[in-house]
Order: sequence, then structure tokens, then C-alpha cells
Amino acid sequence: MTRRLLARLAVVAVAAVALVGMLASTSTTEAAWSDAEWVTAPATSGFVQRPNPAAACSIGLAGLDVTFHWAHGTGGVPRTGYVLTAYRPDGSVAGTQTVGATVTTTSTTGLLTSLLNSTTYRVEIQAYAPSTSSWRSTPLVGTITTTALGLITSCSGFSVPA
Repeated sequence: MTRRLLARLAVVAVAAVALVGMLASTSTTEAAWSDAEWVTAPATSGFVQRPNPAAACSIGLAGLDVTFHWAHGTGGVPRTGYVLTAYRPDGSVAGTQTVGATVTTTSTTGLLTSLLNSTTYRVEIQAYAPSTSSWRSTPLVGTITTTALGLITSCSGFSVPA
């Protein structure tokens, strides 16, 4: 009887090992593979040259607008135009306007119609290309300070940020 018991235990042990091996080896996986492909195509890289600082800004006669000046940057991909963006002190955008590629001066009339609360706004000018304005240059930075009534009391012309 001892041999029979040992034989049965051996059969049960072998079956248990086989069953555990099957259960342990099954797991859910996602299919993954790699298939390298070769493609040849021309690629071009470039950059949008930032505008150059020019004369200082000037405040309009009634204190309702500011005129900023800059010079065209040289080199880089051809620019499509310039985008002027005013930022509130918290970093949110207060207004944006775009001008054409040949322009070197713009007034903030219409851009700053709702800037109140005695605040200093950061103003940036960037060249952009192509027409989607997705490529932008590094900015030039200026400021506009307003009174509680929205009148502009001071401005600083565009300069290269430190």
C-alpha cells in the first residue's frame, strides 16, 4: 500500500506542477512589433528672425493708445507678418493684433480698449511665418502703464528681454 500511495502522490504532484505551470504562463498581453521602414524626402529647417529694437514708444494725444516702432530682422525664413500681444500682470493675454510683413510701426488702438485698473502690461512683438503664424521669433518686450480710467500714463519701447 505504501507503493500505491507513493505512486498516487507522484501522479498528483506531477499534475499539480503541470497545472501551476499552465496557469502561471498565461497572461494578457497586447501585440507589439516593430517594422522599420525607410523613406527619403527633402527636409528644410529654418528660424524666424526676431525684429530689432528701434525708436521708443510714443503715447497718443488723448492717452488712449501707444505707437510702437521696430526694425526688420535680417536672415531666417521670410516672415509673414508681426503679432503684437499685451499680457496682464498675471500672464493672461489682454489682447492681440497682427500687422503685415512690411510694417515697422503699429498703434495699440483697438488692442487696449479695455485695459483699466492702474496696471502695467507687458507687450511683446514677434515676427511670424508662415501664414499660419505657427513659427514665431523670440520677442521684443515693452510695457504700457494705465490709470484706473484706462488712460495710458507711460510706456517703454521694445527691447531685447534679459
